[in-house]
Amino acid sequence: MPVMSNFKVELPYEIKEVQHVIPIRCGDSRDSGAMENEIMRSLIIEYAARGIKVDLSRLNIAGAVVNKQSYIEIKDLIKGNLRQCLNEIGEKMTVDPHEKGKILHSSIVQISAHADIALKTKELKLLYKPDEVEIVDNHSTVNCGMSDASEVWKELIALFYELKPEVKFYDKQEKKEIITKLDNDKTLLRLLKSTYAHEGDTVESFITSIDLLKEPQKSNLYLRSMFDADNELARVPIHINYGIINYRTGLKIRMDENAQIHTVLDDLASMMRYVMDALPANNLEKIRRGSVQKPIAGLICSPDIPNPREALVRYLRTKEKREGLDVAGTVFLTTGMNVTSPFSSFGPYKLGGIAYSIVKLHIRDYYIIGNNSRETLNIRRKVENDPILNLVMKHFKVKMRLITLDELKALGVQTHTSAAGPEEVKAIKEAIAKFKRLPGSALNKPIIAPDVLKLLD
Repeated sequence: MPVMSNFKVELPYEIKEVQHVIPIRCGDSRDSGAMENEIMRSLIIEYAARGIKVDLSRLNIAGAVVNKQSYIEIKDLIKGNLRQCLNEIGEKMTVDPHEKGKILHSSIVQISAHADIALKTKELKLLYKPDEVEIVDNHSTVNCGMSDASEVWKELIALFYELKPEVKFYDKQEKKEIITKLDNDKTLLRLLKSTYAHEGDTVESFITSIDLLKEPQKSNLYLRSMFDADNELARVPIHINYGIINYRTGLKIRMDENAQIHTVLDDLASMMRYVMDALPANNLEKIRRGSVQKPIAGLICSPDIPNPREALVRYLRTKEKREGLDVAGTVFLTTGMNVTSPFSSFGPYKLGGIAYSIVKLHIRDYYIIGNNSRETLNIRRKVENDPILNLVMKHFKVKMRLITLDELKALGVQTHTSAAGPEEVKAIKEAIAKFKRLPGSALNKPIIAPDVLKLLD
């Protein structure tokens, strides 16, 4: 599967380095937006002008929680990009930073939770220590909903036992397919262990609430242990950065210890902070990013759909004639390599996130975008084959609406361009020239392909 990139640099340039970044972020509808996508587009061009090819593979999971299921997706993204770049670059490519005269390919995963945070220091730097960060308000509307995941899961368990629905699944212990009523812990635990590879001893431990400040580090430790134990990736240096985002202020910080690793996502963070400070208080995206999350639609798609939230918002404006929609705050997103496989179930936090969006955010329309009709149907089939998600969808009468990239193109919906308004674009152009570049930024390198910068106009 090709790696998703927000923007493809069409003009030729000499590639001296490849930076493959995998941001793992929450599906929250306020995550990302037209402004952030435009900043990333600008940075991809700026990096290309300096000989650095940026490949971006997004993974959206509720709470940005990394577990067994998401590890497989992350690994597939890394392997897929390595394969793609080898086909494009050939024997000149290397993953060894000490090998001279080659094109270095770097794989960087960045885990970003979100919460209403503030810094105790005014110093602008790459990394912050935990004692320099604080939660402004434990009840803030900006905080991740997965901090209450346990309560949502308990509500669903109670609903299942009240409805006593009939479920069908392959029982791994008995090694046969069973059809039974879902009305007690024993049956639910069998279902969770057989269908979702749950390793806990109770049904309650399947989905638990996250700690807003500690979850990114917890996911980082888990992911690092998985990489270290994986023989297939033993010779590939993979860096893991982690931190927290504040949607309200645009603050994006890192809390890891990789001082030597600076990526395009760090320049994105610096520019985002500059732009959010520069925009007036009445800017629409700025307001939506700091407001209560009220998405009108959910979206499930594979990670190579360019700018999926923007694509759906443009579709809603064009096809369904919905006016006044902004990218930030409109669409609750779930992506990942495994969403296109109908033979596996959703992981606990992908499942939990979609269920949260339905139960707590009251979404009743879920859109599925695929590269083609077969992929779109496979995603719908995955939802229908997932015992718990299918139950939730049916009970709350959620409609699934299918779209393909060809349909979007036929409607004139652009997926590789940003919908940022003139006010945001002006602030972004100013930010490129004026924001403080940290010492490790690739933007400090000389420009070797000036013609590429024409794409910024």
